[in-house]
Amino acid sequence: MPKRLPFYRNLDVHRALLMSLPFGLAGICAQGLHATDYNVTDMTSLRAAITAANATTTNDRVILAAGTYQFTSSTQEDANADGDLDITKTGGVLEIIGAGSGVTTIDANNLDRILHIQSTVGVIVRDVTLENGFVNDDGQASTGNAAGGGIWNDDGPVSLDNVIVRNCTAQGLAPPGPVNGGAARGGGIYQAGSG
Repeated sequence: MPKRLPFYRNLDVHRALLMSLPFGLAGICAQGLHATDYNVTDMTSLRAAITAANATTTNDRVILAAGTYQFTSSTQEDANADGDLDITKTGGVLEIIGAGSGVTTIDANNLDRILHIQSTVGVIVRDVTLENGFVNDDGQASTGNAAGGGIWNDDGPVSLDNVIVRNCTAQGLAPPGPVNGGAARGGGIYQAGSG
């Protein structure tokens, strides 16, 4: 029988468990990197996935199948019930991932902006086309200004990877609103804070 080295001679079940503890903890922590993947196939499931992710403080991914996700109405609210996709997460990171910018499109149908990022959490948008966003407001109905026809970002870090933003418009209101008419900023993307 081969002679045991001193390390193995003194190894018992308790020591073995203690030595494996860091690996077990690393495995448990890694499970929380993407708490939930939401697989969506239509506008209803896309809106439901954003609403569900908003309610968590974990890292979440919304995965869009190939296709066009088109807005059908807008009431200019900020609770993700209608119109633009309102992102209000208070923690974690939200990833919105398409099947490719040539095959996955979110179309606002000239009814509202596409994404309204109202939180300071990280948002990553990847492999999607954002098109036909239109706004004549800046999130406050009374100013006459307009901002962020495609994306309005309040102040969080946003990353766009293989994203096309096209045919988006911010149009300030003409007089008799504000004296000189409303300002228009960021037809495609508007960054309100320092992000």
